[in-house]
Amino acid sequence: MQESQPARAAVARALPALLLALGLAACNYSFRNPAESLQPGQVSGRATGGGTPLGGVSISLRGSAFDQVSRATGIFSYLPLPTGTHVLLLRQGLTRALWLQVEVGNGSDGKPEGVALGDRDLPLASALAVDLLAASGAADSGVVVDEATGMAVLGSSSFELEGIPVGAHRILAATRDTTSGDVWVAGPAPVTVATSEQGTVKTLAPLTLRAATTDTGQIHFRVASLVDGLAASDAVVAIVSATGASVTVPGADSNGDRDVEVAEGAYFVEIDPPPAFAGTVPAPARRAAVVLGGDEFDLGTFYLVDVGTITAAQLVCAGDADCAPGGTCTSGICTGYAPPATAPASLPYCNDLPYCASPGSACDSPGGVTPSSCVLDPVSTLGVCVPCSSACTPDGTIVVSASACS
Repeated sequence: MQESQPARAAVARALPALLLALGLAACNYSFRNPAESLQPGQVSGRATGGGTPLGGVSISLRGSAFDQVSRATGIFSYLPLPTGTHVLLLRQGLTRALWLQVEVGNGSDGKPEGVALGDRDLPLASALAVDLLAASGAADSGVVVDEATGMAVLGSSSFELEGIPVGAHRILAATRDTTSGDVWVAGPAPVTVATSEQGTVKTLAPLTLRAATTDTGQIHFRVASLVDGLAASDAVVAIVSATGASVTVPGADSNGDRDVEVAEGAYFVEIDPPPAFAGTVPAPARRAAVVLGGDEFDLGTFYLVDVGTITAAQLVCAGDADCAPGGTCTSGICTGYAPPATAPASLPYCNDLPYCASPGSACDSPGGVTPSSCVLDPVSTLGVCVPCSSACTPDGTIVVSASACS
């Protein structure tokens, strides 16, 4: 039935009052898409905890050296990202964590569209406790890896992955006997941290180690460059096994993907810029992979990002509050303002270091650091490369030997 003209007029007269009562008066409401104001490929949002803005949150792009800190207002911004799926890890120390998949598509102009994430509340972080059951003669010290987030931890028998966000994870483990060189593997163990389990320690069923075989699996990853004049194919790619053996790395396919076929065991992948860019393009963190026969371990994408792009993203602002103290927001860029110091790393520092074959040797596999800088991690049978014969503590920090550095 058609509405009468007087009825329509009455609705029209009542609408402004209704909008005002709802706080949606026409002069205060915008139908613009927030992403339209973003630069191509820019991802922005605000980190909150229980609805309160969180400053000092570490926002990491998985597979890059790009580690941003949220402002006091909780605002953060990443730019520019190419089209495709990207993984962001938001983390406030070991207290709160959020794992995000961000999809960047092309707009009508053919450029990557900006993505406005809005407020993203960080649930309390959990921990995953994992015990390894060693078979006869098996070493129980090694590495446990969460494929979903890329987090890895060294340990012996009992491991605890801290700062784990709510969601689905896939846990694998590998150990090595430093005397015989034998390698054992365990997993995969799929596990989901429910929202109701946030802030707790979730104990997994023990993982039983078995001797690694010659059966092969794959390490899958891609290298992407966000640097003008630097092709992804020019990156220096190195893969080393837990025994210190170098792996031949094939070139990328037409999609930029690399599938490396390797025998069962633990492997460590390191991507470096070519020498000409060594001073301006920081290397992404070294990543660990545990490969099982007939299985694929997906490391996702490694990004090469130049220092200038990182600095520009740290200066992006929406208002003067994002540039406090002392700065102002002018045309979306902070002036008179220094970005905050990097927040606590999304991965423990010691787990970001290259592994090496034997303590006391030079760190040249993969990527040189300092001669004789390979030391034995106190909670593992694996060597790690640290300057000045430092050592890693179980909480992932570095203790520097003053006498060695002298």
